Amino acid sequence: MNLLFYVQRIEDAHLAHALALYYKDNLANQFSALSFREQPEQSYLATETQGLFEHLLSETQMYKAALQTQLEPQFIKNIEAKYGLPFWHYVSQDRFLTMKRANYLFSYGTEHSRELLLKHIQTRFQMTERFLDKAKPDVIVYVGVDVGPSSALILERVAKARGIPVIVPLSSKIGSYHTLIDTVFSKAQNVESRLIALQSGVKSPNQSKSKEVIASFRQGNLVLPYIKNVKVGEYQKAVRPKDIMQRLAKIARLRWQAKGIYRHKYQDIYNLSQLEYEVFRLGIEYRNLRLKFGNYFSSPQDEPYVFFPLHLEPELALLLYAPYQTNQIAVVQNVAQSLPADTCLYIKEHPQSVGKKPLEFYRRIAQMPNARSIYPHTGSRNLIANAKGIVTINSTVGMEAMLMGKPAITLGDVFYSFLKPLVVRAKSHEDLPELIKGFDSFKPDEALLETFVAALLDESVEVDPEVLARDLSHMPIAEKLEHKDFLSYANFLANHIVQAKPSSSHLNQEVF
Repeated sequence: MNLLFYVQRIEDAHLAHALALYYKDNLANQFSALSFREQPEQSYLATETQGLFEHLLSETQMYKAALQTQLEPQFIKNIEAKYGLPFWHYVSQDRFLTMKRANYLFSYGTEHSRELLLKHIQTRFQMTERFLDKAKPDVIVYVGVDVGPSSALILERVAKARGIPVIVPLSSKIGSYHTLIDTVFSKAQNVESRLIALQSGVKSPNQSKSKEVIASFRQGNLVLPYIKNVKVGEYQKAVRPKDIMQRLAKIARLRWQAKGIYRHKYQDIYNLSQLEYEVFRLGIEYRNLRLKFGNYFSSPQDEPYVFFPLHLEPELALLLYAPYQTNQIAVVQNVAQSLPADTCLYIKEHPQSVGKKPLEFYRRIAQMPNARSIYPHTGSRNLIANAKGIVTINSTVGMEAMLMGKPAITLGDVFYSFLKPLVVRAKSHEDLPELIKGFDSFKPDEALLETFVAALLDESVEVDPEVLARDLSHMPIAEKLEHKDFLSYANFLANHIVQAKPSSSHLNQEVF
């Protein structure tokens, strides 16, 4: 079998390397990789894996090629018909094409012309087509859970058009549990099918465990791995004038030394220079200082409210799963005007976004007569527990609300949106007033929730690929292959690979 890995980060490259070594001879005999960057991911796979990966391509190479290509109007015209999705989804989904900054330090607005944007998408489709025709993979495995770059979406589109199955890890939003799906979108058909089977009488080995998981979550003992590392309330830090002056001095020194200003045309195109980073951090610290002493945030009051969590920007959840909901201030306004007269809208900033939005964003919320920006350090669990219900684009809070027996409305794609009546998907903002009225008559269905969690557990492994990849990146290769979580994940993934390509009768399936 021939496997192709999609590699998003350097840590993912380490995980891909370990998987290739583990599968070599037993599951597959040929490996290729499409990586996000030429450096360091592709470099690692080319030099540190002893030729294990036969074909390599990176989005950096696509970016460079687009600057030299000629526009082919007929090819552009055929993309939508051939691969689906409106053409501009491929553009807007890529923050590196449509935003001026990267690494979550960003500002909206592209520096690229319309013609150049067309060239970038054209080039990525053409190079991906040629790459798949050369590599000839039987199955494509996405190593990481972050499939944000446009090359990841385009790879999936081209692969599906050629009948090549893809396998993508998706967080269950419950602890470290991850399932594997067949798309880059938040759609878990395997979980939905499993739920239907359980409802028809099939027994789940995780029926009792599902009750334990729900109870553990409600007790606050089952936290998403990334939340453990989130630093909340950055704006509350004692940002002193002295600190800002020291950063200004550092910026002046970098400017004088001319370091990190004039980057090579193609060098590190996806990362900020040191000077750009320092300038942007200065802006964040300034906004944090203003937020600390301004009247932008408030504490919860004794009043009926609906809870709306803001998303981190730029984020996969918005750019790919909810491309028509990326203007969050407009979404907040639409939700706020959909509420009953006696109900307030509580908005809470994502803890990693504090200070990264313009102050005008928070000022506009403060001017809404029935909305409050709640202090970002306020615990979401308490806000969920005391709310009439939750409205979210597709935040993790939607899953948390279901687990806590609260009604939820989503505005974007999320893998559990089929679970009516525990959650309802609003197709339009015009649906919101009627759906929000339903919060008053909502009754939790504990049996349905337990069956859903059982189905999710049946289709999941208790390993976070992102955490695993980060751990493996610090280990010698021999230790990687003996890592307990690696073995669990590699065997779980191997079973899905075999199922995706059942005609490969030569596989030594006993190993897994």
